[in-house]
Amino acid sequence: MELLELTRKLIGYNTSPGQSNLEIVDFIANYCEDLDFKVQRFPYRGDKRVNQSNLVVTVGGEEPVLALSGHTDTVSFETAKWASDPLKLTYANGKYFARGVADMKLFLAAALKAAEAIPLSDLKRPFALYFTAEEEIGCLGAKALTGFSRKSQMPKEKLAKSIVVGEPTMMEPVSKHKGYYYFRVIIKSTIDEHAKHVAEKKLHSSDDTKATNVVALVLPRVTLALEDFRKSFRRFQDDKFELAHPTMNIGGNIIMPPGSMKNIIPTEVRLDCDLRFIPGMPPVDFLRDLMQRKLTQVIDKIKPVNPSEKFSAQVVAMRLFTPAMDTPDGSEVVRNAIRATRRNFAKGVSYNTEGGVYNAAGAESIILGPGSINQAHQPNEFVGERWLTNESIDPYIELIRLFCCKEG
Repeated sequence: MELLELTRKLIGYNTSPGQSNLEIVDFIANYCEDLDFKVQRFPYRGDKRVNQSNLVVTVGGEEPVLALSGHTDTVSFETAKWASDPLKLTYANGKYFARGVADMKLFLAAALKAAEAIPLSDLKRPFALYFTAEEEIGCLGAKALTGFSRKSQMPKEKLAKSIVVGEPTMMEPVSKHKGYYYFRVIIKSTIDEHAKHVAEKKLHSSDDTKATNVVALVLPRVTLALEDFRKSFRRFQDDKFELAHPTMNIGGNIIMPPGSMKNIIPTEVRLDCDLRFIPGMPPVDFLRDLMQRKLTQVIDKIKPVNPSEKFSAQVVAMRLFTPAMDTPDGSEVVRNAIRATRRNFAKGVSYNTEGGVYNAAGAESIILGPGSINQAHQPNEFVGERWLTNESIDPYIELIRLFCCKEG
């Protein structure tokens, strides 16, 4: 099966959030078994209790020195926003359109074709292919595979020492990316039990003496405190990134609890935030505790409308953080990636990938893939026709040869 047809086949599996990836894993596993590669499935119960599986394919031995890694899932799609069927690879005006063609099913096909192109007799050292689940909702598959968030599915000594993650980079090596932490601040006003029965039915907006409007009085002070944190994080700098400092988005979602009404005084509001941190910053648990202490100090100074009220602002992790990736320029995987792509250096990017998870597990990882990250997650996602050629395969063949086919 040629690269175009293999990509088309992989696109046809709907692996958006909430969908199982077992069918696409079965297809890839069968494809690899036909090539006499060793296949091992690592199933688990994923988000919303949907059955998912990671797939590890080894070629030439049990302890690979290199792995090519990609995720099988995609982001969701609204068919009405697409000019063509998002689950069918469609060609128009020099571009191929489909959900996941850039992020990252073309890479999955290219990795398979690269592995297929290496004669087993040429191998001096083994390599592997990793196909993971649920990357788009927090790298859950890679975290399960490596033991970042639960008991490791794969023995740590079996993890490849160097890992290439095929997110779209226009085939430019990436050795560093920021980490990601999604958290929520829950702001509440509670009334002691003695006064609660009096206040419960009397929080109508026609009488603003019974309770504090937390949206009007407490939320602004909390957001100002978070803004101080956001500014303070800018003292951390890394010039390898186009945007050298970390970023924190405050209030990407502002959520009112169920039952909120326009004529009832709000006593709870939730504020969603995310932090994109750079390598070398303090651990996110430390930063969360620091924010928690500061917010507690801020709200303790606010005078409530009702003397029986007590304010709280709780910082809650909404998803297990994904670590930053920071692989040294002198590492073998960076040097070989630069050589294989004929580039002069590896760069840093602000988005987040499974590469950070592999770094945390002890591997040296880079990002290198066909297509543009600007197309990821977009309606009418596409790659240029140049990428449905050997241009997407040859760098991986060269990497396998550099790691696995040379003497020494």
